[in-house]
Amino acid sequence: MVVSCLRIIKFAWQDFYRNFWLSVVVIIVLILALSSVNALVGLNVLNGEMLKILQNKISVNVFLSEKISAAQLANFQNYLHGIKEIDKVVYVSPEQGLSQFKAKHKNDQAMIDALSELDKNPLLPTLVLFANDTKAFGNILAQIDSSDYAALVTDKNFDDHEDAINKINSFSEKARVVGLVLAAFFALVSILLIFNAIRIIIYTHREEIGIMRLVGATNSFIRLPFIVESIFYGLFAVALTTILCYGVCWLALPYVNAFFGSSIDLFAYLNTHLWKMLGVEVAGVILLNVVSSGLAVARYLKV
Repeated sequence: MVVSCLRIIKFAWQDFYRNFWLSVVVIIVLILALSSVNALVGLNVLNGEMLKILQNKISVNVFLSEKISAAQLANFQNYLHGIKEIDKVVYVSPEQGLSQFKAKHKNDQAMIDALSELDKNPLLPTLVLFANDTKAFGNILAQIDSSDYAALVTDKNFDDHEDAINKINSFSEKARVVGLVLAAFFALVSILLIFNAIRIIIYTHREEIGIMRLVGATNSFIRLPFIVESIFYGLFAVALTTILCYGVCWLALPYVNAFFGSSIDLFAYLNTHLWKMLGVEVAGVILLNVVSSGLAVARYLKV
């Protein structure tokens, strides 16, 4: 049994090597199919990171009366912490606000000169509110307006990035559809290509197959090398796609981090999900190749 398995693998490898350029074409198409799926997964990861960054920037600035006392401020903050939709409350004093404003407009000399002419700090004490869910801000503002602390609030400024989030989600959904269509297209091309490749190989080995029949080779012994050869296509395609994926991440990482303005470790994500990714890809490609080659063998190899 072991000897027969080794011989089947040997014959499959010999065919794989003898039809080298045909094997290369099949592997390239499989790489394109796998790369489409990997690009789709990578897009989902980047989309999640982009949404996370934008959601962290969405906040409500609650401007307080300049006459608010320390006790009133503390009580108001405690009240806000009690609202379950609020994730974080940050207090910005007028002095801190002025310092941040100057740092933000340090290159705008006209703005700096205008501030220096003022007799006092024009900024008010501010509470910056961050929510657990960006859709909860409406409810948060309603609760503040109906609370006993509404008289302490002079104004509210909602820094809304909802339009940007909706655009990102819309783009991601369209890209997901395109990725699925491409993956399906290359998978179909792979099936047709493997089917025809096995048909060609069967035709070129028709005399050898006839000799194997004469010497008493079993049907499975004649058929299995063609199936195993198609599995070789898939294993090589998965290995090369994985290498390509790491190479693309290495090249794209500086540009991705520059675009997001933060450090996103794509390699950490790849390393964490590598075995899961390989398992799914190997299983999917082997299933696709075995079905394709099995159909070709059943159709063109009469034993």
